[in-house]
This record gives sequence, C-alpha cells and structure tokens, in this order.
Amino acid sequence: MKSYQKYLISFFLIIAAILFANGCRKKYIPEEFELISSRFGEFKMFDQILDGKLIKRITHKNDDVYESANLQLVQLNQIIQLSQADMFLFTVESFDDNTECPAKFLVITLNADGKYKTFPEIGNCNDIPDVQDNGEQVTFTFDSVMAYAPVTYRYENGNLELIENPKKTARIINNK
Repeated sequence: MKSYQKYLISFFLIIAAILFANGCRKKYIPEEFELISSRFGEFKMFDQILDGKLIKRITHKNDDVYESANLQLVQLNQIIQLSQADMFLFTVESFDDNTECPAKFLVITLNADGKYKTFPEIGNCNDIPDVQDNGEQVTFTFDSVMAYAPVTYRYENGNLELIENPKKTARIINNK
C-alpha cells in the first residue's frame, strides 16, 4: 500500500473517531440528574464537563434545550401553568469576573404537544423579578439595580416581548 493511502486512511479514521466522540458527548446523560416535571412533560438538568469546562445542560427527550457557559449556576426558579403551555423560569447566575451582569433569567415553554421554545436570557441584573400571570399572559418586571434601568418583558401567545416603555409598541426579542 502506498504511503499516501495509509495517511488518507489514518486521516479518515481520526475524523470518524472525533465525530463519534462528539456525537456521544452530546447525547450522554449521566445517571445523576435533576428531573423537572410539569403537566406536559419533563426536562432533565445536569452538570457536565465539556472541553475542560463545567456546564449545566438542560435536555428534553434527548434534545439539547440549553447549555450554560462556564462558571454559571442554573436553577429552577418557578413553573407557571398557562392555558396552552407550562413556562419554566430559571435563574442563571454568573460567577465569571468578566461578566457585566451576574443574574439573568432563562424562559422555556413546553406545550401540550411536547414542543418547547427556549428564549434568550432576560433581565437587567436584578436577581428578584416581579412575576405576574393571568393564565394567558406573563409579565416579568425587573426594578432598577446598579446602573441598570427598570425593564419589563411580556410573554403572550408564544412570544416574549421586551417592553421598553409600556406606552410604546413592544418588540419581539426572539421566537425560536
């Protein structure tokens, strides 16, 4: 066998091993995890070391829902039952000195069909939101903290909106 063929075969074997290891790492769920249940399904939340960093992962039926950055504590704050979905509010605290905001919040919804939506982290560094819900709509209000102005978000009909000034029109920040 010619030497370039040996190198080519070795190259493909290395690529296959990397792809296999990467695929296994994404699907691996350790035996110890926190089960977060609601009327429409459940999430698994667990710690994992990836690339030398400790991260928190949240999965739903083996789908990756959320993966934290290094040095973040993620914990369930509350579950809100809406008429069409269950809403999970997670506190995400950062212990990294380079982070300008130590506290944010993660919103994940799960509907009766078992479909979930993950929204970008919300908040203004205040670690205590005022949460109001009426079964159809949820409002998150964060009072001013440090140099950050108060901010309000509203969830309704599957959309999470940032309300900069309630008299102005709200804008959608993300809808995955």
